[in-house]
Amino acid sequence: MRWLVWLQARFVAVSMTPNSPRFQETGSTKARALILHDHRRSGHAAHSSILAILFRDAILQYYSTKWLYDWRESGLLLISHLFIFQPLVDRVLQFTSSRVLVVCSGRCTVFTMVHLSEPAPDTGVFHTDEVRPRNKPSKSTSRTIALPGGPDGPYYKSPPNLAAGFQSLELSHEANVRANLVADEISNSQFRITLETWGGSKLYSAGATWLEHKAEARDCLFGQFDTHDIARTSKDGGSGVSKASAKLPQPENAQSIKFPRAFKEQPEVVCWMNRIDMATGDDRNWRIRVYASNVTTKGFTAHIDTWSDSILHGAAMCWIAFPKKKAHVASGSFNTMDVRSWSNPKPNNSARVKFDQGLFSKPPTVLVALNMLDMAGNADLRIKTYVDEVSKDGFRWHLDTWDDSTLYAAGASWIALGYV
Repeated sequence: MRWLVWLQARFVAVSMTPNSPRFQETGSTKARALILHDHRRSGHAAHSSILAILFRDAILQYYSTKWLYDWRESGLLLISHLFIFQPLVDRVLQFTSSRVLVVCSGRCTVFTMVHLSEPAPDTGVFHTDEVRPRNKPSKSTSRTIALPGGPDGPYYKSPPNLAAGFQSLELSHEANVRANLVADEISNSQFRITLETWGGSKLYSAGATWLEHKAEARDCLFGQFDTHDIARTSKDGGSGVSKASAKLPQPENAQSIKFPRAFKEQPEVVCWMNRIDMATGDDRNWRIRVYASNVTTKGFTAHIDTWSDSILHGAAMCWIAFPKKKAHVASGSFNTMDVRSWSNPKPNNSARVKFDQGLFSKPPTVLVALNMLDMAGNADLRIKTYVDEVSKDGFRWHLDTWDDSTLYAAGASWIALGYV
């Protein structure tokens, strides 16, 4: 049974207009809030989990901006007086079925999702700065992306497949570093790209890189590997796996990936990091690497690893597989240790990559995302990768940090597309 409740609460809210975010701090002023409760776990209203919270003054905006909340670390709110508005429940549920939730304490602190519905062109790159300033951190920041089209309609006849990875991250070190990249609401004409965090973590800014292809394409395959997909072995050696043992942090995480259809020759496999959840600590580095091994025509082994004293609670990566001799396409990776040692940290790291001679007749589009990082935990996590000086012969890569962050090492994978 679900109840819809009016509650007088004091909170800090962020208001938005549908096409251009407008930040308005309402501070501790009193306002009404709609609280949607889930009573499937408990028959007592005072101990029900909050699934969604909407502001009365922002309900119309909610329909167009899709305010959503993260339920991964939901709290409990004790309420002494409940008023039921059952006719409204089904209507609200339509807009909260994909991802809901949030927070709660005695004083409701509300973390919003900032969404820009004005479509951006399909450049393969999105940054939260397009939607909000970095000094206005949000639990979730998203934008609609318009897929290619022309006078005859959308280029894609059906929703395409997408793969995406982190291009940059700026996270507070005062809590666990958590970031997640999501591409959803995919149609043949547009999709939504989202960069989010959860719990007590703070995401100042982030960037994403993506690549899409036709769903029916046979020579390019996309996939996803998440540490949550792995069943842990219980300590007593039993065949059953308890929830507690399944959640134990592991330094090495691997899974065998089987391609939906085999390649004629061993393919290229590019891996991009797109979720991270790591413990923080002044004396503990953030270390993570995603990569592929044992690549054959039928599949490969996907890895998400950490090492030394780093604690990896969870992470995810996407993978992109395509024929090695695919026309007008090249790929590879680079690392700060290509130009300096781990023990000589520098904020700015760069070098040039050369394409095989004659591969491209004009400058290709080069897409790049992170596949590895090793950074000190005594300051905010700040990392970005990008390319410039792109020509038909090659490009220059960059792996940088800034302010007081220390970058011991980092790496990224790239794909160059000559037909875009």
